Amino acid sequence: METKMTGKTFPLKQVQKWVQTWQENNKTRAKAYRIPVSDLIGCFLEMGVISLKSDGTMVVNDIPDACVRAYLGTNPDPSKRTMAEGFGNKLYIVGTEKIAGKYRDIVQDEGITEPSAAITGSGIYDITTPCPNDCDDLSPLVNP
Repeated sequence: METKMTGKTFPLKQVQKWVQTWQENNKTRAKAYRIPVSDLIGCFLEMGVISLKSDGTMVVNDIPDACVRAYLGTNPDPSKRTMAEGFGNKLYIVGTEKIAGKYRDIVQDEGITEPSAAITGSGIYDITTPCPNDCDDLSPLVNP
């Protein structure tokens, strides 16, 4: 079955205004996050969005309402909140599944109901490298 893409892209000028507002209001917060595709694929495998065939190739499955959720975090150790360490900011990604009309996080931990998806570990991916310090200095979004 073919998976349909949403095509929800936004004009550069619009995004620059939003990014500029964020950066002006959050001078000691990360500007962006670099996300390794291999970690996203791991999350998608966990959700069943991607399957591995016996020959090692991947198949994209049509999973209605497939989404991930992103959580923001800050290192509780103030000495680790330097510009070189992205001000201690993190972006955590978790897969979701739609249950009874609600998007539920696919996570596993003490006291949380077992998700229907098969997961390894907690299901919470720390897959980002913040900017600063890992920025694209030529991007029109770093300093709009």
